[in-house]
Amino acid sequence: MFLYRQIGAREYKRLAELFAVHRVNTADYEDVSASFDEVFKSVPASETIDERNNVKTEGSWAHRATSPKIGLKTHFDFKQMMTYLSDAIVEEDALTEDVRQAIDKLAFVYRTEPYDMSKAVQAAALHTGEVDIDALRKEVRDFYLLEHGADEMPALYERRQPESQREFTEKEPQTEEEQLIAWYERNSPYQLLEALGQGSKPAAPDLRLIENLMFDTKINPGVINVLIDYISQVNDHKLNKAFVEKVAAQWARANVTTVRQAMNYAREEQKKRKQTKKSPATRAAASARTSARKEHQEVIPEWMKRPKKTEKQNQRK
Repeated sequence: MFLYRQIGAREYKRLAELFAVHRVNTADYEDVSASFDEVFKSVPASETIDERNNVKTEGSWAHRATSPKIGLKTHFDFKQMMTYLSDAIVEEDALTEDVRQAIDKLAFVYRTEPYDMSKAVQAAALHTGEVDIDALRKEVRDFYLLEHGADEMPALYERRQPESQREFTEKEPQTEEEQLIAWYERNSPYQLLEALGQGSKPAAPDLRLIENLMFDTKINPGVINVLIDYISQVNDHKLNKAFVEKVAAQWARANVTTVRQAMNYAREEQKKRKQTKKSPATRAAASARTSARKEHQEVIPEWMKRPKKTEKQNQRK
């Protein structure tokens, strides 16, 4: 009766129906299952060994084949989720733009299906009818923990470029630039940070920065690799948070999804920086600095010095 008084008759009835176990009367049913011995027959071990020795071993066994990797979802199916929602708990007006963005991002991070997301949304709106975003995050996270365990929490910085957005899945890279593109595609941002740190463990602030970028902008991991490598090399191996977020937001708005696109955008960004330095206002500001201070020389990646290839040129290859 305590729960009845706390949530009211309507919610109590709904919860009772939700958790009620409906028993099936099996008295009118007939067991038609065959026994194990009726379906299978026993084979002596000696015959099994003889048959196994006669099997040709050319080719590969199906269970030994490498399973294809699952690409990251970029859009959440809200229409399908709406079919699972109960109007008595969550009205469509409760799914505001902020709530929809939170659902989209949570589905991206935790790879939550529409049915499971609908349960999380209903739980987050159970008491007020409005979706509490913090409660929604907790519900989705708790469901992931329940399904996968605490040791398998998703780490965005360990993801790799989706297969559908890779240039080199079947064909082999020929030039140095193509080899670099393939490296960006096949490795995670975590591995890139390790390489930049010459094998040392990436710093926690850098990992948080990458996770926030991927969560907020949903930029592909391969594109993040280009972004981080570019900024690291032109900014004295420092990842300035404001600069990184600014460039990431520009690339997200431009819908940069492939590594080659990202490299071309990085070249354009570098060209703009050079033009800014050559402007009269910039030269005047530089001359006003103390002469004792040496001007920082940017280290430009080799691929950035080469002229960019257009998509048409790449397709003619």
